[in-house]
Amino acid sequence: YDEMTQEDIGYNTTASNYSNIPVALLESTFKLAARAQCDPTSYLLANVPNISTVHDYFNSAYMTEQAECGNGGLFLPDIRSTVWTTQSIQKAWQNHTARDREVVAWTYFGTANGVFRIFPGTRSAKTYDPTSQPWYHRVLAHRPSIYASSAVHLDASGIGKVVSLGQTVFQPKSVS
Repeated sequence: YDEMTQEDIGYNTTASNYSNIPVALLESTFKLAARAQCDPTSYLLANVPNISTVHDYFNSAYMTEQAECGNGGLFLPDIRSTVWTTQSIQKAWQNHTARDREVVAWTYFGTANGVFRIFPGTRSAKTYDPTSQPWYHRVLAHRPSIYASSAVHLDASGIGKVVSLGQTVFQPKSVS
């Protein structure tokens, strides 16, 4: 989350293939788009909930989805359950082999409600929204069983040239 320090999640700045970008080599991190917040404008204007509040929100056993906007909540309905659901993919990502980690710079997942999870974990800009990214639109244009690739381009984080390869995991059917 935005206020996490490098020490909070074990960032490593010595990973050579990340050009001194702080990364948590063994953990994923998640970012919530401004529109996932109860008050996106306040969030974008630097009124960010502190990390303890966010941690309590996502990890409290007694907290339910009913504690949403207008009811003491921080995020729109279903954000909490989406973060929990996407957490389960971290175990698969942690099982990448050393060779996988040499050739795959980032593994990430974006959802329609604005949740973005990336491995290895790193910070994302406050204004980042996965649904506004070319990779997100590219994969939605294909059937879930089809991979979509990009042309070679410079990675936004500055690690060098990359090719994006993506696949839609779930796409709801259109309502007629």
